[in-house]
Amino acid sequence: MRVKISGMIKGILSIAVFFTFVSASLASENVFVSSYNGNVPTTDVVPCPLSCPTGSVSVSGSTAYSTAFPAPPAAVRKTRYGTDTDAVWSITPTDIDLPSGSVINHYSSLQAPSIYEISITMPTVTGISSDLVVNMTCTGGSVGPQAVPVTAFRSSSLRNVWLHVGYITNDIPNPTITFTYASGTINNSTARWFMDTVRFTPALDCGCCADPGNPSVAGPLFAGQTSVVVTNVNVGVTNITVYANGNSIGSTNYAPGFAAGSVTVSTTALIEGWVLRARQTKAGCSSLIPSTGSIVQSFIKLNLSPEKQAGISINGVVGHTYEIQSATDLISSNWISMTNLTLQQTNELWIDTRTNLATNTGNFYRVLLVP
Repeated sequence: MRVKISGMIKGILSIAVFFTFVSASLASENVFVSSYNGNVPTTDVVPCPLSCPTGSVSVSGSTAYSTAFPAPPAAVRKTRYGTDTDAVWSITPTDIDLPSGSVINHYSSLQAPSIYEISITMPTVTGISSDLVVNMTCTGGSVGPQAVPVTAFRSSSLRNVWLHVGYITNDIPNPTITFTYASGTINNSTARWFMDTVRFTPALDCGCCADPGNPSVAGPLFAGQTSVVVTNVNVGVTNITVYANGNSIGSTNYAPGFAAGSVTVSTTALIEGWVLRARQTKAGCSSLIPSTGSIVQSFIKLNLSPEKQAGISINGVVGHTYEIQSATDLISSNWISMTNLTLQQTNELWIDTRTNLATNTGNFYRVLLVP
């Protein structure tokens, strides 16, 4: 009998060790930002940056909190809530230790660059808005080509579970996600906006998201262009966004999904020295912004003498067609199309043979990739 009991105890100990390991693994894969770090009013309010509510947001909060698993660092806590349309909740994942009584809770930043699933959770409490819509935007990453409308903060949402609200492709460890009022009823009695906790789960690790692969911006690129060709587009991609030095300068959407290959994206006028990169989104999952990109070159200016002609050396991709344009000054938008040239080799020379060049003191040239 003692042997059997001992065996049972060993089995129980093994199970306990196993579940401890699973719990630690889950905790390491998730990053949380809560509005409260404990249940003591004011003292346990999470500082900014980490959780940054502004406008009409309760400081003392509600004693109700979600019991969703896995739990954030502050498993027992309070919840802040918004009471008017000026309420804003910004969160920034940050490496920080926050005390709550005798307990120290550790909060973490994100791995970067990476892709995370974003989810929120709601407590079991009355007085939640029934029709609230908030917008979700991001700096230091991307949650979509535009603000993402979120309806998960409504009273009809499930309680004490994690509710998916989107994905973030983050470029830095500490991106800021901002929730702002968009529409619906919000007040301090029957229609509050409860701000409990936001959870980040590595999307590629958990199988929630499939990396669509990195597109690239085809070159050569020249100042003044207002569109670019993005190559390596994955089949089924619904959004392509072009970035210049980390800032979005143009995007295109196609709900049914683009075909695999190349897509032309309209952009703001390119500026010399910009480095262009592209990101594509498929099924809610965005590719990482690549570390390298295509550099925007300056205009080609040739001063001409009566006995000389203008020659332009073009470096490009064999088989691609380039339009050569010219103008007599950069102030005018009157660029004249000279010819379309399909490269037979990576470097070719084009000669401007117009007979009136002898009377011109100078010309400007630019070369555009033809879609």
